[in-house]
Amino acid sequence: MAQNKMKYSNHIYYLLFFFLLASCKKSNTFPEGSTSLVIVNAIPGSKPLKADFTDGKNPLFIYSRSISYGDVSTNSNFYLGYKGEQHLKLYQYPDTTVKDQPLFDMRFEIPPGSMQTLFLTGTTAAPESVRLNESFPEIPWKDSAMAVRFIHLSPGSEAVTVNLQGSSEKIVSGLAYRQVTDFRKYVVLATTADYVFEIRDALSGNLITSYTFTKTAGNLRYRRNFYTVVFGGLPGESGQLAHRTFRLSHLTGF
Repeated sequence: MAQNKMKYSNHIYYLLFFFLLASCKKSNTFPEGSTSLVIVNAIPGSKPLKADFTDGKNPLFIYSRSISYGDVSTNSNFYLGYKGEQHLKLYQYPDTTVKDQPLFDMRFEIPPGSMQTLFLTGTTAAPESVRLNESFPEIPWKDSAMAVRFIHLSPGSEAVTVNLQGSSEKIVSGLAYRQVTDFRKYVVLATTADYVFEIRDALSGNLITSYTFTKTAGNLRYRRNFYTVVFGGLPGESGQLAHRTFRLSHLTGF
């Protein structure tokens, strides 16, 4: 019975979420009184995280969403309706009993009408976070464009630069750990080639990793959307801990 109730609640949640997104894309602001919190897990080696907003009232984690490392989706990372002072605890699943210590235990304010993004970074031994109150640039309806920004969430890594593949122009210079850039617009036309962003060590110029917006040409899901490309992972590591990139889509979840 509880599981069926949770599934029903999820359907209502998704309908509300996409209604609010449709309103948001018209003005680049959230409807008055509505709120949005996106939680992004960029902690290398972390287990899936479970969010507790109940202020110690023992939530049913078995039915809650998992916030996985390097993965962002509407049904896992986006939280609506939380406003005012919040007491958020984040546990590594399955370590979610009252005897377990949360990886994060924080209090913060979510004002009505605000959109916030909480980036979790650092390591499981020394977790850190970056919380942003979002404000998106205007993209007129007549413009076929998207907006992209970058955030450095690789603990222990030096500052980086960003350039488009095949170009020596630096889109971003000297981006240090826990810093985030402003949004920059990029055209999305029927003839637009894939955007390949290369992330390089700012001192040596050596390529560290890259991120590609695939199938860009004429793709309507990119048009008038806002993306954060996350640079994460750990220097000198391999496998799941290695340097990597992934993206957050702020207005559609794609």
